[in-house]
This record gives sequence, structure tokens and C-alpha cells, in this order.
Amino acid sequence: MEEQLLEYVIANFQDKTGLGIAVNDANEAGIALLEKYNFEIAQQSEQVLACDLENADLHYELHPDFQLHNLQPENDLYEHHEVLWEGFENEGPLPLDEKTLNVQKRMLTAPHLDSSLHIVAKNQAGFAAYCGGWYDKTTDYAYIEPLCTKPAYRKLGLGKALVLETLHRCGLMGAKKAYVISDDSFYKNIGFEEHSHFSFYWYKPQV
Repeated sequence: MEEQLLEYVIANFQDKTGLGIAVNDANEAGIALLEKYNFEIAQQSEQVLACDLENADLHYELHPDFQLHNLQPENDLYEHHEVLWEGFENEGPLPLDEKTLNVQKRMLTAPHLDSSLHIVAKNQAGFAAYCGGWYDKTTDYAYIEPLCTKPAYRKLGLGKALVLETLHRCGLMGAKKAYVISDDSFYKNIGFEEHSHFSFYWYKPQV
């Protein structure tokens, strides 16, 4: 069945540059199957960190100049777009063309988006930092993505407060653990531990 699925993916999802698939390094059978179909390992890889919500210390202190608020998808389109743009240090002015804003609108209307798990740190000037949390109650795990802070507000503990509050809320909803795709020491310092490593394998179109 896995081989048939891979053949379907190759036939339907590759583009002119090829097709990339991420595989857990511990999945020896999956890697062997990719190699059988001439996938080659790429330089890109991802580290997955996990947090045990049942035993984690989720206490934090929020900087007194800021408050935490739930994201309001219907009202916060511009500020959400702005905090992502500045927080991830994109160059140039904030793009406000229709195509870009439509992408933002789709992001804020994603299936299973629970606005109580998408939290912003805000002061009188507006959004300073943002954390997105995702939890499907049919599972026992949550996912953290994205997290960003505008450069002017870094080193104030806002990112830590946002992540820990998001984890706390996910735990109250029933999540037992949470994952993030990162190897950043920031997450390790607040309770995440190494869970798994994924390598990317690349398939080039046959000439």
C-alpha cells in the first residue's frame, strides 16, 4: 500500500523541479522505499521537539506593559499580517496587495483554527508578538506554529509567555503533549526536548 501511495504522489504532485518528501530518520523501511524510486537525500532537515504537558512547568510572568489577547480573525487581518512580516524580519515595506491579503485571510480561516489558541502580546502601539497553537480534540497532541516577536520588543519574555500560555490552554482542552518543528534553544529552555529528526529526500523528474 505504501508503494502504491508513493507512486501516486510521484505521478500527481511533482512539479518541474521535482518532489521533496520528509521522512523520520528512524523509518528505515520508508527510506529504503524512497531510495528504490531514486529519491536522493537532500541537505535540508528538520528537528522535532516535544513537550510533556502533563508534567511541564507552564508558569510565566508577563511584562507589565503588555496584555495577552486572543486573535480575532475577522478584525485583526492587518495587525496579524504586520507582526508576521516584521517578526520574521522580511525586508521592505509591508505588502498590502490583494493577493497577499487573500493569503492572510485564508490563513485566518484555516480549518480547526481556534482563536483562543492564537494569542498576541499587545500594548498601546499594537501587536508586539504572536503565537499560533493548533489542537484537534480527536488527538492527544498540539502543535505550535508560528511564533514571532517584532525586533523592537525582543528580550522582554513575550515569546516565552505566549508559548507557555498556549500550551496551558491546549492542556486544558485535553492535549497531553505538544510539538514544534525547531532545534532552537529557546524551546529547549522552556521545557521542550528532542523527539525526532526528519531528513528530506528529493525526486528529480526523469528526463
